[in-house]
Order: sequence, then C-alpha cells, then structure tokens
Amino acid sequence: MDAQLGAWARQLLSNTRLLLDSPVANDPQRRPLLEDLELVLVQIVQLSPGSTSQDRDLIEKDATAGPCNDEAAHRHPAGSQRGGLRTLK
Repeated sequence: MDAQLGAWARQLLSNTRLLLDSPVANDPQRRPLLEDLELVLVQIVQLSPGSTSQDRDLIEKDATAGPCNDEAAHRHPAGSQRGGLRTLK
C-alpha cells in the first residue's frame, strides 16, 4: 500500500470515528453510512505493502456493492469477502 494512501485513510478513519461519536451520528441515515465508511477505511489501513490485488479488489467491492447487514460486517474481517455497503436513498 502506498504510504500516502495509508496516511490519508488513517486521518479519514479518525475523522469518521469522531463523527460517529458526535450528534451527527444520531441521524438514522447517516450513522449506517458512517459505519460502512469506517469499515472500508479500517480495511484500507490494514492493507500491508505486500497486499495482493485480490485484497484491494475485495475492498473496492465492499465500497461499491449494495446493502449489507451488520452481522455480515462482523463475520468477515478486513480483507475477506462480505456483503456490500449501504447506500443513501
């Protein structure tokens, strides 16, 4: 993983977690989106420099796929395939 991408993802993850702990997360549409963003950012931060293109493809699939449920997010750790993320209606 590119060092600049890792630094960007860590900073955005920190900001996302601050938003999750703020009143912004009380919105029933925003909270699930912030949680999904947090999950994808954690996956990006955990990528190692030797990560395969398959690992990156799974993260991209998570970021662009359809709705998922929280159970799926906890069953599949970073780097493994799981259902897609929520989208704002």
